[in-house]
Amino acid sequence: MKRKAYQTLEDRGNADEIENNGPFLCDRKNAWLGRGYYFWDSFINNAHWWGQEGACYKDGYIICESSFDLNDKCFDLYDNPEHIQQFKLAFNLMKEKGLFVKDKTTVGRIIEFLKSSNTFS
Repeated sequence: MKRKAYQTLEDRGNADEIENNGPFLCDRKNAWLGRGYYFWDSFINNAHWWGQEGACYKDGYIICESSFDLNDKCFDLYDNPEHIQQFKLAFNLMKEKGLFVKDKTTVGRIIEFLKSSNTFS
């Protein structure tokens, strides 16, 4: 299924670089879902919200529109029941192994745990 996606970026006066080299990987240590490419799926208003309130880019922001095929390479916790189940299993396994810390274990940490397992591609 083809979907529109929006990536919100800080405006650094480098529109040509963004157009030629995007999308951009987020690898900040405090990235909410861990290392990856962050897009707002289908709703451009969410991308504007991130630029204005979420990230609070002081010099403004740029929204890049692209499209992608929602397929097996996308870990979809919104409307893919198999991926949601896989996430829940990882969450429970982390709890069993004592790796879950209430109020400290994030969605990103669970996804990183999945990435380190042999079951997640």
